[in-house]
Amino acid sequence: MRIVLILLTIGLISCCHCKNEVKSNSAFKPYTSVIVYKTKADYFDKVPITLSEDKSQIVSYPDPLDLTVGDQLALPIKLVNSFYLDKRGISLNTVFTNYTFKQYASLNKTPTLDELKQSIIDFDPFVEIYDFQYLYGNENLIDTLNKLIIGNNFTKAIRIK
Repeated sequence: MRIVLILLTIGLISCCHCKNEVKSNSAFKPYTSVIVYKTKADYFDKVPITLSEDKSQIVSYPDPLDLTVGDQLALPIKLVNSFYLDKRGISLNTVFTNYTFKQYASLNKTPTLDELKQSIIDFDPFVEIYDFQYLYGNENLIDTLNKLIIGNNFTKAIRIK
């Protein structure tokens, strides 16, 4: 009987440990999309957050530490014709805040949801959004995207907006 209890305890401990590992890693999703977008105004260095479909609630926002990779800000990559290559997870429900990447990354704590809501600049900031997922892993991605944009060749891309 004692052996059964010991085995059950070890099993429970190991299961709890596994759950915690999965939970802590569950937020990580490697991007397989190549999102390219154009905005109505210059939001290049503005922090994006994501709203619910009806745009009434904030469903995703970064921690200040999420805005850097090493010692570099995770700004989008400027492409030709005012397009940008996303590095933050842009979607149709993304909006931009008046926080710059530099300001936000230097915060000691994440702003409250109310502060984030009040900081929204534009609830409909996008002119166009495309997913060039077929180019995922392309070694010359930026050059390839610029050539496609210059040639107005969006035929293989998925138009999101």
